[in-house]
Amino acid sequence: KVVVLDISNPRRINFLGELSKNNNLENINSFIISKDGNSGYLVSTSAETKKSYLTAIDIQDPKNLTSKIVLQLPIQFVKTKMLLSKDQKTLFLIENLILIYDVSNPLEPVYQDSISVLDGVSIDYFDAILSQDEKTLFVKFGPKSRHIRLHCFNVSNKTSPKMLSEITLVKSELNEGQIARSIMISPDSNRLYIARNRYILVLDVSSPSSPEVLGMIRTLPVEEE
Repeated sequence: KVVVLDISNPRRINFLGELSKNNNLENINSFIISKDGNSGYLVSTSAETKKSYLTAIDIQDPKNLTSKIVLQLPIQFVKTKMLLSKDQKTLFLIENLILIYDVSNPLEPVYQDSISVLDGVSIDYFDAILSQDEKTLFVKFGPKSRHIRLHCFNVSNKTSPKMLSEITLVKSELNEGQIARSIMISPDSNRLYIARNRYILVLDVSSPSSPEVLGMIRTLPVEEE
């Protein structure tokens, strides 16, 4: 289900409304809300048909949430990462396949293009982020081999995205058994940070066509914090 809470007073969190399975929601694997807080999207997969769907949610009135399945996705999505542009007009769905939609009309997404990455590779974890000017998409993949791969795409033209570069970080550079958790970018978009249990990996991405590893910052393991 999707639950809306009033957290204006952190000491007294109030329940406002919810969407549940009765609203055609099942096996939700990703959720994102717009910057203005009036709408959102979620990806869910039917346990019966194994098909994945994109659902638009109207949350202007938290006590009266409404949802509508707006399209069936071309493949089954199970670990989806979603990104929404600042102007709320472009939606990225990211997994083995990256899908780009024009969502100027939230109820009628228009397909722009797709990018196939890591075909046939089972992905344990991944994350993605846009540069501040939203012209570059950085996607970090972690296949079962535990190698980390960073793919950089030029998405200034949403109907014709282009691969700029790919960098692979092997076991010798990242301790085996430690999983990359998240990805962040500096305000000037020149530095990319990949956070892990024991390290923060720092990359120079001022030129996305040739990213460079600058070094690592050692941190405490989760269990030692």
